Amino acid sequence: GTIPPDISRLTELEQLWFANNEITGSIPAEIAELTSMQRIIFYGNELTGVIPPNIGAMTELDWIDISVTNITGSIPSNIGNLEKLRILIMQSMSLTGALPQSMSNLVNLEEFLAEDNSFVGSIPDFSNLPKLQKLILFNNSFSGPISEIGPNLAYIDVRQNSLSGTIPDAIFSNNNDTLQSAYFSNNTFSGPIPPSYPKVTSLVDLWLDGNDLTGKIPDIEEGDLPAITEILFDENRLSGPVPDGICDLISAIPEQFVSLHADCYP
Repeated sequence: GTIPPDISRLTELEQLWFANNEITGSIPAEIAELTSMQRIIFYGNELTGVIPPNIGAMTELDWIDISVTNITGSIPSNIGNLEKLRILIMQSMSLTGALPQSMSNLVNLEEFLAEDNSFVGSIPDFSNLPKLQKLILFNNSFSGPISEIGPNLAYIDVRQNSLSGTIPDAIFSNNNDTLQSAYFSNNTFSGPIPPSYPKVTSLVDLWLDGNDLTGKIPDIEEGDLPAITEILFDENRLSGPVPDGICDLISAIPEQFVSLHADCYP
Protein backbone atom coordinates (compact mmCIF):
# COMPACT_ATOMS: atom_id res chain seq x y z
CA GLY A 1 0.00 0.00 0.00
CA THR A 2 0.86 3.69 0.09
CA ILE A 3 0.95 6.47 2.66
CA PRO A 4 -2.19 8.57 2.12
CA PRO A 5 -1.96 12.38 1.95
CA ASP A 6 -4.69 12.72 4.57
CA ILE A 7 -2.29 11.33 7.15
CA SER A 8 -1.86 15.04 7.87
CA ARG A 9 -5.19 14.91 9.74
CA LEU A 10 -3.50 12.94 12.56
CA THR A 11 -2.24 16.17 14.08
CA GLU A 12 -1.22 14.68 17.44
CA LEU A 13 0.78 11.83 15.92
CA GLU A 14 4.32 11.64 17.34
CA GLN A 15 5.84 8.49 15.80
CA LEU A 16 5.52 6.60 12.51
CA TRP A 17 7.20 3.19 12.40
CA PHE A 18 6.67 1.57 8.99
CA ALA A 19 9.98 -0.28 8.73
CA ASN A 20 10.53 -3.39 6.59
CA ASN A 21 7.22 -3.49 4.81
CA GLU A 22 6.28 -3.23 1.14
CA ILE A 23 5.04 0.33 1.15
CA THR A 24 5.17 1.93 -2.29
CA GLY A 25 4.62 5.40 -3.70
CA SER A 26 6.06 8.59 -2.30
CA ILE A 27 6.04 10.16 1.14
CA PRO A 28 3.24 12.72 0.80
CA ALA A 29 4.31 16.34 1.15
CA GLU A 30 1.40 16.79 3.55
CA ILE A 31 3.28 14.78 6.19
CA ALA A 32 5.19 17.99 6.96
CA GLU A 33 1.98 19.33 8.54
CA LEU A 34 2.46 16.88 11.41
CA THR A 35 4.44 19.31 13.50
CA SER A 36 4.26 17.14 16.63
CA MET A 37 6.02 14.26 14.88
CA GLN A 38 9.18 13.06 16.64
CA ARG A 39 10.19 9.94 14.71
CA ILE A 40 9.84 8.81 11.09
CA ILE A 41 11.11 5.25 10.66
CA PHE A 42 10.50 4.13 7.07
CA TYR A 43 13.57 2.03 6.26
CA GLY A 44 13.33 -1.12 4.16
CA ASN A 45 10.36 -0.17 2.00
CA GLU A 46 9.79 0.43 -1.72
CA LEU A 47 9.15 4.13 -1.35
CA THR A 48 9.91 6.37 -4.32
CA GLY A 49 9.76 10.10 -4.95
CA VAL A 50 11.71 12.66 -2.93
CA ILE A 51 12.17 13.72 0.67
CA PRO A 52 9.21 15.98 1.55
CA PRO A 53 10.38 19.47 0.52
CA ASN A 54 9.06 21.13 3.68
CA ILE A 55 10.46 18.58 6.13
CA GLY A 56 12.08 21.48 7.98
CA ALA A 57 8.66 22.42 9.35
CA MET A 58 8.64 19.26 11.48
CA THR A 59 10.72 20.85 14.19
CA GLU A 60 10.01 18.19 16.83
CA LEU A 61 11.73 15.45 14.82
CA ASP A 62 14.57 13.74 16.65
CA TRP A 63 14.93 10.60 14.48
CA ILE A 64 14.65 10.05 10.73
CA ASP A 65 15.43 6.71 9.06
CA ILE A 66 14.51 6.33 5.39
CA SER A 67 17.32 3.90 4.51
CA VAL A 68 17.15 1.19 1.87
CA THR A 69 14.32 2.80 -0.06
CA ASN A 70 14.09 4.09 -3.63
CA ILE A 71 13.75 7.74 -2.64
CA THR A 72 15.81 10.01 -4.91
CA GLY A 73 16.72 13.67 -5.19
CA SER A 74 18.54 15.84 -2.69
CA ILE A 75 18.17 16.72 0.98
CA PRO A 76 16.07 19.91 1.39
CA SER A 77 18.07 22.80 2.77
CA ASN A 78 15.46 23.47 5.44
CA ILE A 79 16.52 20.28 7.20
CA GLY A 80 18.80 22.64 9.13
CA ASN A 81 15.69 23.82 11.01
CA LEU A 82 15.46 20.47 12.82
CA GLU A 83 17.51 21.49 15.83
CA LYS A 84 16.19 18.59 17.93
CA LEU A 85 17.31 15.97 15.39
CA ARG A 86 19.62 13.35 16.93
CA ILE A 87 19.61 10.50 14.40
CA LEU A 88 19.58 10.91 10.60
CA ILE A 89 19.92 7.69 8.58
CA MET A 90 19.82 7.64 4.77
CA GLN A 91 21.86 4.58 3.86
CA SER A 92 21.90 2.72 0.54
CA MET A 93 19.61 4.95 -1.47
CA SER A 94 19.98 7.00 -4.67
CA LEU A 95 20.22 10.47 -3.16
CA THR A 96 22.11 13.09 -5.15
CA GLY A 97 23.29 16.68 -4.92
CA ALA A 98 25.27 18.33 -2.18
CA LEU A 99 24.60 18.11 1.54
CA PRO A 100 22.96 21.37 2.67
CA GLN A 101 25.37 23.64 4.52
CA SER A 102 22.47 24.25 6.91
CA MET A 103 23.22 20.84 8.42
CA SER A 104 25.85 22.63 10.48
CA ASN A 105 22.88 23.95 12.52
CA LEU A 106 21.92 20.46 13.73
CA VAL A 107 23.47 21.03 17.15
CA ASN A 108 21.94 17.91 18.73
CA LEU A 109 22.91 15.52 15.93
CA GLU A 110 24.52 12.34 17.26
CA GLU A 111 24.52 10.08 14.19
CA PHE A 112 24.52 10.84 10.47
CA LEU A 113 24.64 7.73 8.29
CA ALA A 114 24.46 8.30 4.53
CA GLU A 115 26.77 5.80 2.85
CA ASP A 116 26.11 4.28 -0.57
CA ASN A 117 24.49 7.26 -2.21
CA SER A 118 25.54 9.64 -5.00
CA PHE A 119 26.18 12.80 -3.00
CA VAL A 120 28.63 15.32 -4.43
CA GLY A 121 30.25 18.54 -3.29
CA SER A 122 31.76 19.35 0.06
CA ILE A 123 30.88 17.94 3.47
CA PRO A 124 29.38 20.70 5.64
CA ASP A 125 31.37 22.12 8.53
CA PHE A 126 30.50 19.83 11.43
CA SER A 127 32.95 21.43 13.86
CA ASN A 128 30.08 23.03 15.81
CA LEU A 129 28.18 19.78 16.39
CA PRO A 130 29.44 18.82 19.85
CA LYS A 131 27.25 15.72 20.21
CA LEU A 132 28.17 14.06 16.90
CA GLN A 133 29.34 10.51 17.63
CA LYS A 134 28.99 8.67 14.34
CA LEU A 135 29.57 10.00 10.80
CA ILE A 136 29.34 7.46 7.98
CA LEU A 137 29.57 8.81 4.44
CA PHE A 138 31.57 6.20 2.53
CA ASN A 139 30.98 5.38 -1.12
CA ASN A 140 29.73 8.74 -2.34
CA SER A 141 31.41 11.40 -4.51
CA PHE A 142 32.24 14.03 -1.90
CA SER A 143 35.14 16.36 -2.65
CA GLY A 144 37.08 19.07 -0.88
CA PRO A 145 38.31 19.11 2.72
CA ILE A 146 36.74 17.76 5.88
CA SER A 147 36.30 19.85 9.03
CA GLU A 148 37.41 19.01 12.53
CA ILE A 149 34.81 17.23 14.66
CA GLY A 150 34.59 16.75 18.39
CA PRO A 151 34.62 16.21 21.30
CA ASN A 152 32.45 13.06 21.27
CA LEU A 153 33.23 11.45 17.92
CA ALA A 154 33.49 7.66 18.13
CA TYR A 155 33.22 6.52 14.52
CA ILE A 156 34.04 8.25 11.24
CA ASP A 157 33.97 6.53 7.84
CA VAL A 158 34.52 8.65 4.74
CA ARG A 159 36.16 5.99 2.56
CA GLN A 160 35.77 5.90 -1.23
CA ASN A 161 35.12 9.55 -1.96
CA SER A 162 37.27 12.25 -3.56
CA LEU A 163 38.07 14.19 -0.41
CA SER A 164 41.24 16.26 -0.39
CA GLY A 165 43.37 18.49 1.81
CA THR A 166 44.85 17.38 5.08
CA ILE A 167 43.17 15.09 7.58
CA PRO A 168 42.50 17.44 10.51
CA ASP A 169 44.64 16.51 13.49
CA ALA A 170 41.81 17.85 15.69
CA ILE A 171 39.68 14.84 14.75
CA PHE A 172 42.15 12.88 16.88
CA SER A 173 43.23 15.43 19.48
CA ASN A 174 39.63 16.52 20.24
CA ASN A 175 38.44 12.93 20.66
CA ASN A 176 41.39 11.28 22.35
CA ASP A 177 39.28 9.07 24.62
CA THR A 178 36.18 8.54 22.45
CA LEU A 179 37.34 7.85 18.88
CA GLN A 180 37.31 4.11 18.14
CA SER A 181 37.25 3.79 14.35
CA ALA A 182 38.65 6.22 11.77
CA TYR A 183 38.36 5.21 8.12
CA PHE A 184 39.79 7.65 5.54
CA SER A 185 40.82 5.16 2.83
CA ASN A 186 40.69 5.75 -0.92
CA ASN A 187 40.44 9.52 -1.14
CA THR A 188 43.04 12.09 -2.18
CA PHE A 189 44.03 13.36 1.26
CA SER A 190 47.50 14.91 1.31
CA GLY A 191 49.96 16.19 3.88
CA PRO A 192 51.16 14.35 6.96
CA ILE A 193 49.60 11.61 9.04
CA PRO A 194 47.82 13.39 11.91
CA PRO A 195 50.46 13.51 14.65
CA SER A 196 47.99 13.15 17.54
CA TYR A 197 46.68 9.74 16.52
CA PRO A 198 48.99 7.74 18.85
CA LYS A 199 47.48 9.47 21.89
CA VAL A 200 43.92 8.30 21.18
CA THR A 201 43.51 5.72 23.93
CA SER A 202 40.22 4.40 22.54
CA LEU A 203 41.38 3.94 18.92
CA VAL A 204 40.77 0.44 17.54
CA ASP A 205 40.98 0.88 13.74
CA LEU A 206 42.90 3.47 11.72
CA TRP A 207 42.64 3.22 7.92
CA LEU A 208 44.59 5.84 5.97
CA ASP A 209 45.47 3.73 2.91
CA GLY A 210 44.94 4.79 -0.68
CA ASN A 211 45.62 8.52 -0.32
CA ASP A 212 48.47 10.95 -1.13
CA LEU A 213 49.84 11.32 2.39
CA THR A 214 53.49 12.35 2.66
CA GLY A 215 56.19 12.60 5.28
CA LYS A 216 57.20 10.10 7.93
CA ILE A 217 55.00 7.86 10.04
CA PRO A 218 54.82 9.33 13.57
CA ASP A 219 56.46 7.13 16.16
CA ILE A 220 54.55 5.91 19.20
CA GLU A 221 55.63 5.57 22.78
CA GLU A 222 55.11 2.81 25.29
CA GLY A 223 51.51 2.91 26.46
CA ASP A 224 50.18 4.52 23.28
CA LEU A 225 47.25 2.96 21.37
CA PRO A 226 46.28 0.36 24.00
CA ALA A 227 43.13 -0.68 22.09
CA ILE A 228 44.49 -0.74 18.53
CA THR A 229 43.87 -3.73 16.24
CA GLU A 230 44.40 -2.37 12.71
CA ILE A 231 46.59 0.31 11.12
CA LEU A 232 46.53 0.75 7.33
CA PHE A 233 49.14 3.11 5.83
CA ASP A 234 49.77 1.49 2.44
CA GLU A 235 49.31 3.12 -0.99
CA ASN A 236 50.43 6.59 0.06
CA ARG A 237 53.63 8.55 -0.62
CA LEU A 238 55.11 8.19 2.83
CA SER A 239 58.86 8.15 3.37
CA GLY A 240 61.22 6.56 5.85
CA PRO A 241 60.92 3.30 7.80
CA VAL A 242 58.04 2.14 9.95
CA PRO A 243 58.95 3.43 13.45
CA ASP A 244 60.24 0.93 15.94
CA GLY A 245 57.46 1.84 18.36
CA ILE A 246 54.80 0.51 15.98
CA CYS A 247 56.72 -2.67 15.31
CA ASP A 248 57.28 -3.17 19.04
CA LEU A 249 53.57 -2.70 19.68
CA ILE A 250 52.71 -5.47 17.22
CA SER A 251 55.14 -7.79 18.93
CA ALA A 252 53.73 -6.93 22.35
CA ILE A 253 50.07 -7.63 21.50
CA PRO A 254 50.05 -10.26 18.71
CA GLU A 255 46.76 -11.74 19.87
CA GLN A 256 45.08 -8.31 19.67
CA PHE A 257 46.66 -6.84 16.55
CA VAL A 258 44.89 -7.97 13.39
CA SER A 259 46.57 -6.05 10.58
CA LEU A 260 49.35 -3.57 9.82
CA HIS A 261 49.53 -2.49 6.19
CA ALA A 262 53.14 -1.31 6.41
CA ASP A 263 56.39 -3.21 6.68
CA CYS A 264 58.26 -3.95 9.87
CA TYR A 265 61.73 -5.19 9.04
CA PRO A 266 63.59 -7.44 11.45
